[in-house]
Amino acid sequence: MTPNGPRFVYGRSVSQGEQLHAEVLRGRFGPALAAIASLRETEPAWAVLIERSHALASGAELALGPVPSGPGAWRLALFLVREAITGIRPMPEVARPDHPVAGPLIDGWRALATGGAPVALEEVAAEARRAQQPALVVECAALTALFAARDGDHREALRHGRRASRMARTESLPQSEYLAGLTLARLRRQAGHPHLAARILLGLRPFVSPHWLPWLEWELALAGDRSVSTPAATALLTARRAAGEGERAGLEAALTDARTRVAGFRLLADEAEHVAALLEPDAPRLTAEQERAFSAFAGDAYVVCSPSGPGRRVREASLPLVSATVVESGGKKQKRIATLAAVLGLAGAPLDEAECFERVYGFRFVPEMHRGSFDVLLHRARASLEGLATFERSGDTVAMQVLAPFAIADPRMVEPAEARVLRAIASGGTTAKEIAGATGLSLRQTQTLLKSLADEGECAATKEGRIMRYAVEDTTFSEPTRA
Repeated sequence: MTPNGPRFVYGRSVSQGEQLHAEVLRGRFGPALAAIASLRETEPAWAVLIERSHALASGAELALGPVPSGPGAWRLALFLVREAITGIRPMPEVARPDHPVAGPLIDGWRALATGGAPVALEEVAAEARRAQQPALVVECAALTALFAARDGDHREALRHGRRASRMARTESLPQSEYLAGLTLARLRRQAGHPHLAARILLGLRPFVSPHWLPWLEWELALAGDRSVSTPAATALLTARRAAGEGERAGLEAALTDARTRVAGFRLLADEAEHVAALLEPDAPRLTAEQERAFSAFAGDAYVVCSPSGPGRRVREASLPLVSATVVESGGKKQKRIATLAAVLGLAGAPLDEAECFERVYGFRFVPEMHRGSFDVLLHRARASLEGLATFERSGDTVAMQVLAPFAIADPRMVEPAEARVLRAIASGGTTAKEIAGATGLSLRQTQTLLKSLADEGECAATKEGRIMRYAVEDTTFSEPTRA
């Protein structure tokens, strides 16, 4: 068999264009670009696909002309649809090919972009394996993970996301590694581990081609990192900054900008609405599970208590837009008072003593054991919130009467100091001093937390001379293949 002749995979003839594209998937463009002139004559679809793949990898602009037909057209159609969606660009008008792998994958990407029903891809992945197309197997796993996360099955999403990441790394497929890594980072953030998401995204960013940056930096901004420059991610940070400065007009303008930039990709467009709900104090609230995905971006949860009705949750980022006194809660005793105020404030009505106690303390109320401690808590709460609220017990019920609007952190939804330290490490802080500066914690407290986290295996500690350096690692993700 000559280098330009056909070869066979499970009895299927593989043309020169497909052979060269297999090399392109591994980041080896030289042979394919050398043969591009002859490919334009014999296999134009493969030629266009190789040219666009090279443009994608190098960041060059390549205008799309008519989509050629013939061998390789199915792979080109899939590439164009995926490229548009992952790059947050307008989707091209491409006919769906009658191909057992490309057709369903295009359906899947379009469903993800438009909010359609998930596409089952198990048999499609099996067909891709039989055809020895590992990049498409990875794509099936990544899409399945994104669908599962979108529809609330985070356990299944993580299973497929981790599998995609490991397969892409094993096969040394750069673009597949970028897709799988971005998917895994998204899943980590949604599971409430923004430090792992930031670690993955910051690990990917030096390697990915510019095409990936709009989505990658969108995820990075939501993971709590501020070192972004692409327009959609910048719009998110502008909105957060405007909310933090109490600028309603600036907030609305930035949110409109963010919505516009991701309007063609429903997955991110829904997140733009979630960000709006977190930053606009009067917007309908998200569920606790939805808010978990934005904890690093929007800050801790506060409860705004009002004399006019039940309290409502807002995030720290939007506190300057709320007309209420902000009550700071520091030590353990103050946090218990804050929890009591948050529980009664959200209820907006008297609560049964046992129910109130269980919500505050997290375990069942036994009157003969706990009533004395609960009475002490009520006494301390009256003193701490004097002028803002009063606390009364009437029979077996407990009530809080709000005298003036106030906002208080809900300790049940406050990011632990350990999580803040891990995020600082993931964002580039390697020494205790750097991490303390990034988190606002004291150096002594930071050193204590770092020792505990290192002992528990949450971060790695390495001594360099007299300096201890720290790092967080994801057990699935590893540095991408250099192509």
